[in-house]
Amino acid sequence: MAAIQNVPKELYEAADIDGANSFRKFWKITFPMISPTTFYLVVVRMIAVF
Repeated sequence: MAAIQNVPKELYEAADIDGANSFRKFWKITFPMISPTTFYLVVVRMIAVF
């Protein structure tokens, strides 16, 4: 949740001006910005499983 809050709102505003829909904003802005955090969480979870 904290990773999503760190995504700059200006990026979403620019995407709105360019006419991006919600899915495109998620796929092109949100997902790349939170992928390092997501990767870290997946690795830590995999280590915890074993």
